[in-house]
Amino acid sequence: MAPQSENDRVLRTALCGVGQSYSLTDDWPRFEVTTYTKTIDYDAKSSREEYTRRQGNYPRGGGFTPLIGEDHVLGLLSGNYAWNMQGEKAVPQPGLYLAGMPS
Repeated sequence: MAPQSENDRVLRTALCGVGQSYSLTDDWPRFEVTTYTKTIDYDAKSSREEYTRRQGNYPRGGGFTPLIGEDHVLGLLSGNYAWNMQGEKAVPQPGLYLAGMPS
């Protein structure tokens, strides 16, 4: 995947299921991240984070593994409200999601 403009960067990375290992000596389960976009509007106090992950060649275990196919994740934030999208359904993320963020 090539950058779309000189301001875009290509990032190849993995996402880990933090704390989801089978034992204290095992590494956290990993997923390949095939696409990632994050847009932040500081003035509007909003953001959009979108990525696609797949199992890849990482060992399976814990943290929603094995992941079959690709999983698309979309997280949104506006002011003091945050939610994820599961298909067309908005799933609120209540609690202290923005703890430490100035109002």
